[in-house]
Amino acid sequence: MARKAAGPAGEAVSDEIRLDLRMGQFFRAYDRARAALEAEGDTPTLRLLAATALLRTGAVAEARETVAAFDRPLDALDPERPAGEAANLLDDLESVALLGRIYRASWRELGASEDLRRARDLELARFHRHGGLVEGATAAVLSRFLDEPLRARDLALLCLSARGRRKAKAAARFGQALATAEALLLLDRTEEADAQLAQAGRLAAGEPTRGVEARQHLRDLAGLGVIVPEALWAHFKPPVVVIFAGAAADLPGQAEPVLPPQAEAPLATALEDLLEELGASIGYCSLAAGSDLIFAEAMIRRGAEVNAVLPFEEADFIAQRVRSCGTRWVERYQAVRGAVADVTPVCQDLYLGNPVLLRFANQVIDGRARLRAAALDTTPTLVAAWDYLAEPLPGSASDFIDHWGDPARLRIVDLADLRDSLPPDAPLPAGTTDGAPREEPAAARAPGGPTQAVRAMLFADVVGYSTIQDHHLPAFWAFLQAVRDRLGARLDPAVHIGSWGDALFIVTRYAVELADIAVGLTEAFESLDARALGLPVRLRLRIGLHAGPVFTGSHPLSGEQVLYGGNVNRAARIEPITVPGRIYASEQFVALLTSEHSAAVVEARMTGEAPPAAWACRYRGELSLAKNYGRQVVYEIAPPDAPAPSHGTGGGTGAAATPAEASR
Repeated sequence: MARKAAGPAGEAVSDEIRLDLRMGQFFRAYDRARAALEAEGDTPTLRLLAATALLRTGAVAEARETVAAFDRPLDALDPERPAGEAANLLDDLESVALLGRIYRASWRELGASEDLRRARDLELARFHRHGGLVEGATAAVLSRFLDEPLRARDLALLCLSARGRRKAKAAARFGQALATAEALLLLDRTEEADAQLAQAGRLAAGEPTRGVEARQHLRDLAGLGVIVPEALWAHFKPPVVVIFAGAAADLPGQAEPVLPPQAEAPLATALEDLLEELGASIGYCSLAAGSDLIFAEAMIRRGAEVNAVLPFEEADFIAQRVRSCGTRWVERYQAVRGAVADVTPVCQDLYLGNPVLLRFANQVIDGRARLRAAALDTTPTLVAAWDYLAEPLPGSASDFIDHWGDPARLRIVDLADLRDSLPPDAPLPAGTTDGAPREEPAAARAPGGPTQAVRAMLFADVVGYSTIQDHHLPAFWAFLQAVRDRLGARLDPAVHIGSWGDALFIVTRYAVELADIAVGLTEAFESLDARALGLPVRLRLRIGLHAGPVFTGSHPLSGEQVLYGGNVNRAARIEPITVPGRIYASEQFVALLTSEHSAAVVEARMTGEAPPAAWACRYRGELSLAKNYGRQVVYEIAPPDAPAPSHGTGGGTGAAATPAEASR
């Protein structure tokens, strides 16, 4: 395609798009790029940025279509002697990197083998024009994927020569060390590769996503039959992710002690020893007075990352779950609050006395930790401060343990043993006599009315509906009936179905049920021929999924069963910004889906059945919700039987929460 220089306005908007991409605002980046292409005209930079934004939302086919204009000049390029129009593109490192990433994604996820060759030739041309080590090593590895082993070896030798030794800036040294190791492994020089990987491992320290990237590169090579000794993987050990569940601090005057003040210091010591033994570096927990805060403090002291999840609105959480155990706990909460990486309430509701919010928070903690761990090539461990005599109330440590089901990754600090080992004169921490009565939940002050429950919600709208006129409505009705026929029994778990014009609202009790319905709807809309039924255009769906506590009950005027609340509104705000034909879900929904899957695996083990396959959940960044409803981390989901990328990172429910951008 002909190059068109961007003016000052185009450069400014390009910088805004780049910032959106760095901040994970992929949907907004695409909206900006699309608007700029219309306003500024077509430039290679804007087109590539638009395609990259689409790629990061999961729309690989759409991204590939966006860069189709580059194919002809690149296909005419001689990668050994790059010249002409396409060669000018090689001088723009950003453009080469973006285009190569799109070609590789097309190959990996769409099976487009010709794009593998384009990706290789692009890197090869860049290497011959500028002599970069990373480009040479990438071209060598891609040549192995193209079943050209001799060319791969020749390129590996060439990029290790003086021509490929371009001095790297500090920020690029990791990539250079990794690329050097790849070239050496292609030549079976494993001892030298080991030294380079050791250097890359040191450069990756403190940046776990770089370790993910390195392990993926090693997996690629091993999959090609390249010898990758076991010792080489040790340079990129995944971080240890822990989940914590524990007992709350005893209330003032509590008759049966579980975690009395005298046991706090011994518990802190026990947790510190256990975390050191595990090598814990990333933790997920709540922040209630007692075990939660003691765990968070222990993690902070060891310099570890803490991610906190609250079961309801923060000020009410402090009143209900912190201050009621004494004002000294509020001080500890505020100190921890300022030191943790993240504090996320699963909803902005007040606590109405229904423990379903506490259990939902545990499920979100479980799901978020599993997603993060899988993104880092590891599996979390549950650490629990537990009293075996405690009743397994919803949201309690006992409840969490009952649903865990992996004894090999469960470590328990026995609170009964701690209490029994306390000396009679064990000192009380300062300020333990100032506890305030636990505030009465709002539900107790206003009995009756609707019921609060956790539900999974789907909002969808029909793309193309705006072209339908009144005389098309019978055909549209017939189309929806065909969709219903395709769904069959998949729709049975729905507890509520609503429709208004082009909008669809479906509710289920479990996330896995709704995910299956979403897939069925998408498959039906994508496969049915709307025009054959008399409609003027193809019809597609935009789908957004969310989960959280809602209110259910009979409407006072109509008597109809309804669902309402802030989480219904949030679910409705996800759908308008999604890409047609794809299923996007909030972090809360994906965490619940992941937790439900782990519980189903436990049940299958207990009954001797085959465990269910995991859903594919891929992080797609953060979007700004419609109607100024704030921001929301979103994932794209696909069914367990969806085709996996041929050589990509793929991933079930463990797809990346913060995915590394691979240098290849």
